[in-house]
Amino acid sequence: MHVVIVAVAIFYTMYTAFLLVSDNGNKRYLFELISLLILLLLNNSRGYVVFCVFVWVLMTVAFRGYKLRNLKISTVLVSIAAIIVVIYFISIMGNVRSGVNWNDCSYIERIAFFDNYPNWMPKHFMWTYSYGTSPLANLNLNLENYAGSMDTKALMYSFLPEQISGSYISNHLAISYVVLHLNAASGFVNFAYAGGVYGMFIAFLVMLLYFTVVKLILKHFIVLETFGNAVLCFLVTSLIFFNVFTTSALCYIPMFLLIASVYLNWLFKCNKVTVDYVTQLS
Repeated sequence: MHVVIVAVAIFYTMYTAFLLVSDNGNKRYLFELISLLILLLLNNSRGYVVFCVFVWVLMTVAFRGYKLRNLKISTVLVSIAAIIVVIYFISIMGNVRSGVNWNDCSYIERIAFFDNYPNWMPKHFMWTYSYGTSPLANLNLNLENYAGSMDTKALMYSFLPEQISGSYISNHLAISYVVLHLNAASGFVNFAYAGGVYGMFIAFLVMLLYFTVVKLILKHFIVLETFGNAVLCFLVTSLIFFNVFTTSALCYIPMFLLIASVYLNWLFKCNKVTVDYVTQLS
């Protein structure tokens, strides 16, 4: 049950970011958003914080995209600085969780086998580089180890939340990792193990159909269309690291989107909320 609560917390934090951006930086929403992010951080959930910040950035671009044509140098510099801050945040949290000092990157340097790391680049970039490359390396390894025959049952279980599929997958899919401690293996790895390239293609088609249906429903109810697009974009991006069908923190988000969209649309029809313009609630 707690994993569903965590999923709700992630979704609500993303939704709060949507309210903040769509309501022109309302300070109440800003306070709520920062409080929620701090709570996730205190729960040692740095990944969830990155999820929510990513959607926050997408929402900012969606609502203020017309300003991108007139970007100032200062804005570009601030954006670059923000990216660097995120990279350092990931590194510091990774070091602390590994039981070393916040500024000690020896653990990730050792387990990720950095042999020719550039001397001019800070070692704090090691965590981000490892997170970005290890999923693809692990996916490639499992494609190489594919037995050659499609496991239909395993393929079907790979589309179900881990509360249902976890036991079967852990007992029947022997996922291999280039480095055991870097066990992010892309959202397609189960499908690759069960069906090779064809399994991955099936997963892609199912995801495309699923998200298209969700998007059409959101478009019908209007009120959360832009927010929904940002969240779906995030879910597609997260496939680099996670299976969005099985991962508890992610797999329920489309359902939450639909429930929230129906509920807010009902409130709008009952004149309990107003819509200033499409997708903006006030």
